[in-house]
Amino acid sequence: EYCRSRPGYQAFEVWDRPLLVSTHQPTKKWASSNTCSSFTEAALDYLYQLGADFSSGKQVLRRSYCPLISKTQPTKVNMNDSKEAMLVRDFYGLIQTAVCGESMTTSEFIRFLADKLDVFYVYEAETDRYLRVELSPPYLALANLYQPMTLPWQEGNLEAQATAEGEEEIIEGYMSELSAAASGGQDILKR
Repeated sequence: EYCRSRPGYQAFEVWDRPLLVSTHQPTKKWASSNTCSSFTEAALDYLYQLGADFSSGKQVLRRSYCPLISKTQPTKVNMNDSKEAMLVRDFYGLIQTAVCGESMTTSEFIRFLADKLDVFYVYEAETDRYLRVELSPPYLALANLYQPMTLPWQEGNLEAQATAEGEEEIIEGYMSELSAAASGGQDILKR
């Protein structure tokens, strides 16, 4: 049932901030990934909805995410409009050049995003549509790709993580790393 309702592979999520928070001011998740990790998270949530008891587990379950950051909700692309369709094709051509062309370091890829891309296009296979995502700094949450799953029994742990790690400090850290990466000063994946 899961595979029928969510066909295809989608690596990216679209959030309004680089850290998942479930209470106070919850992270807005405008688009979800469809990966092995998202399948695992959905399966655990489904088991919980059926009555599985996960209360004895003290370990916070985590998964990998690749969130694109946008302060605004993505908009549906009208692929029947030739100008909009051309923008999507040009975008994927630019991405293909960046990925398949000369090898890029992390700092070069971040510089590429900051200089070339104000917009990212995400394809949602389940709705057969493209979403136009207006990127906001830090563009990609590269420094914190491995975060707690948003499961009902560990929602408080998301808030605890944000409080313990200091969400504002994390965002400020992303911004300083982004500036250093864009100037070629460091490889932000070494964290």
